[in-house]
Amino acid sequence: MQLPRHLSYTRSLSPSKAVFFYKTPESDFEPLQIEQNKLVGQKSGFGDAYQKQNVAKNLAPQDLAFGNPQTIDVCYVPPTVSELFCRFSLRVEANSIEPHVCDDPKVFIG
Repeated sequence: MQLPRHLSYTRSLSPSKAVFFYKTPESDFEPLQIEQNKLVGQKSGFGDAYQKQNVAKNLAPQDLAFGNPQTIDVCYVPPTVSELFCRFSLRVEANSIEPHVCDDPKVFIG
């Protein structure tokens, strides 16, 4: 069989977002708490300062000093925890053996 130009399949298993828990003696399950860290990194890259063939652009020093704000989600596991548990739902797509998109009708299973 020769592969068609446009061929796309849909995945058959789709997990939801996961929630992580740990057990404590006082309660059954405690969810891990998410914290957001905000950072301001330096915006710098080769393309910001140089043109093709390693020719430096005509820039002032402040042109490369723009901030690059980032938000990073983190969580910390308490040091007394020895096991983590994960819960999520799972969606199963039926009939995912057939292509979702295909430009060759002979490829579809009939």
